[in-house]
Amino acid sequence: MPTVRATGAVRGGIGLAAERLGHGPAVMVTTASDHVALRTPTRPDHFSGNALHLHEPPTAVQPWLDRHRRTVGAIPGVDRAFVCWEVAGDLAGTDPPAAAPDDLPTDAGVELVSAMVWRPDLAERPTDRVAALAAVDARDPDDLDIRSGADDKVLSGSRALYLQAGWGTDVDYWRWHSAQQLDLVVARRCDIWVAYVMGIPASRVSLMHDRHSLAIVEDVITHPLHRGRGLASALVVHALRQHLADHPDHGIVIRADADGSARHLYERLGFATVATDVSISHPARP
Repeated sequence: MPTVRATGAVRGGIGLAAERLGHGPAVMVTTASDHVALRTPTRPDHFSGNALHLHEPPTAVQPWLDRHRRTVGAIPGVDRAFVCWEVAGDLAGTDPPAAAPDDLPTDAGVELVSAMVWRPDLAERPTDRVAALAAVDARDPDDLDIRSGADDKVLSGSRALYLQAGWGTDVDYWRWHSAQQLDLVVARRCDIWVAYVMGIPASRVSLMHDRHSLAIVEDVITHPLHRGRGLASALVVHALRQHLADHPDHGIVIRADADGSARHLYERLGFATVATDVSISHPARP
């Protein structure tokens, strides 16, 4: 099963396309006339990689939950159905069920994620891309050491931040996740940056791209003890500068909870919401 090109996976959309871009090489992708199915056979409980991504918002969601149960849900270990689609525009502040069909099961979960494109020309004070980066007040603190690459220090620091920042305590999961990212680094589809303060990992970010025209900023994490110092801003700007130096025409995408605080940080950096990803989760089996 071939890996689908992110830029061609969604008709006219960019948010879900960017999400697919972030998956590692072990993910298998199959396409149909009305959806894309993602499967992660090496990690059956990686729920977001076991999903049906729809080309268009559905008129009814229950048939899609049933289709998930017959297809992706047949993989051993998959006990949650994830059905996702993209809605043009910004749904932040809306009641989540309003973004979904009326036939949602009572125990279904609804999540709204903003798909944001780096478009400083759409900001309150428009500017071009180069000027926007130069104008961002994201000066690195004097004691900040930013490192990138596939060496053990960067990868171990990145993995430690997942665990220490409250993203879950499953060490095996983050070891698997880091191995997937390493595969992408080796394939030159991903760059990871870790900021160290006095030799201790304090913040990290990864930027993945599809070798064509789309890149996504992912997993912006700062250790709780180092938050509020501007480390995340400095690291994102550093990643953008480094990537755009080599790929000046790439589109840059980031995804954030529609009503989350991180979204405001990205807006200050020149990201604008262009779409909302709607995800429905439900037990895959009765």
